[in-house]
Amino acid sequence: MKTKLNNNIKLYITAFLAAGLISPAHETLAKSKVKKTAPGLQKIHQSLEAENAELHKQLADSQIKEEELIKAAQAIPVAKSDVKNNPFGTTEPPSRQEQSVVPEMSCGANMGKTKTEPGEQFLYNPVLAGTEMFTAQPKGIWMFNTKWGHSQQDGLQAGTSPVSESQASTTRVWAVPSHKTMDAFKFMGSYGITDQLTLMGIINYQANGLQQMPQDRRINGQPNIYSTSPVNTSGLGDTELDAIYKIHDSKLGKVTGTVGLSIPTGSTSQESTAADGYGYRAPYDMQPGSGTVDLKPALTYNWITDNALWNLGGQASGIVHTGTNRGWAYGNSLNLSTWGQRAFGPATTWVRLKYTDTAQIRGQDPNIQMLMEPKRWSSSTPDADPANYGGQILNAFIGASYKYNAFSFGLEGGVPAYQNLNGLQLKNSWQITSGFQAMF
Repeated sequence: MKTKLNNNIKLYITAFLAAGLISPAHETLAKSKVKKTAPGLQKIHQSLEAENAELHKQLADSQIKEEELIKAAQAIPVAKSDVKNNPFGTTEPPSRQEQSVVPEMSCGANMGKTKTEPGEQFLYNPVLAGTEMFTAQPKGIWMFNTKWGHSQQDGLQAGTSPVSESQASTTRVWAVPSHKTMDAFKFMGSYGITDQLTLMGIINYQANGLQQMPQDRRINGQPNIYSTSPVNTSGLGDTELDAIYKIHDSKLGKVTGTVGLSIPTGSTSQESTAADGYGYRAPYDMQPGSGTVDLKPALTYNWITDNALWNLGGQASGIVHTGTNRGWAYGNSLNLSTWGQRAFGPATTWVRLKYTDTAQIRGQDPNIQMLMEPKRWSSSTPDADPANYGGQILNAFIGASYKYNAFSFGLEGGVPAYQNLNGLQLKNSWQITSGFQAMF
């Protein structure tokens, strides 16, 4: 009985070792011992051997399949842009690489949450702000801009022909202007109501200076040299409110519409003192304001290349003076401009052309048209005559700007390439504009 029990234990151990694939030696030993056992146990052993063989076959098949999968995976090409090397010489899977997103405007806390189109240094140019702004700014973003512009006029011109001092010195002109400067300061603030709509307010300040040539006025045949004094005026100009709306935005370009309203907050009655001590009202172009409510519409198109290196575009704008002030109003004007800009990192350079067509002044201010002895002369100076205003002017500009975080700086200079002036006027010589801008 004891021998039979021992034989059964050995049989179970042998079956267990056979199922676990221990070794052929153990399997041979188990077979020799099983033959001495009962026929029922031998059938169990045969069944276990069959199962063991099946397990070996399955293991071999799985190894073959694994090798095939490895070879197939190695045969798949991997794009260079999908794998990024790290400093340790290994690679990172694409899912861990940085996502390709549109550049953000690094302009303060709010700007970090707002993604804008490439070429932002083009769109928010510190020099071409105000009505000439290219596009609406993102929702919730504030922009503050200040601009200084200086222009200079020298010598007289009628139409396209220059006029000498002797030609202008007639009995109908009391003083001949020779040199004029104008300094304009603009203070602007705007806010993005939505990604499509921006509201802007502009405060203007203007300072003007005029030099005039002394004239020899003979009275009863005797020389009478009339010495003129410089004319200087300055003060708050008109206030402007603008609504800028992004009409269309696609790969083909952006179309932006602007509607501006100018409120006559500037003076039109400033006076100057003549050499004889008498005061008189300064000419029209020496007044800081227009005296009328003005509409300033604009339509802008600009296209930025895919690599954000070039910005090409154009703008059509106008000024419509409604009503009159003291019996007069400036003539309406049409402006057409085109530009090409090139980016060099945060810096940009550009060239542009601007054509302006302005009508003559409508009506007149009797206090400016100084009628002194009408039989001898009818105006104190050419710029006191409403007919001597307006004309067609084509200006050429070159400029550059630089963006540093939330701030931008810019400078632009221009000269007239063509000018056809109405009547007798001081001709345009050159102009320069600088701008500083901050966005938050």
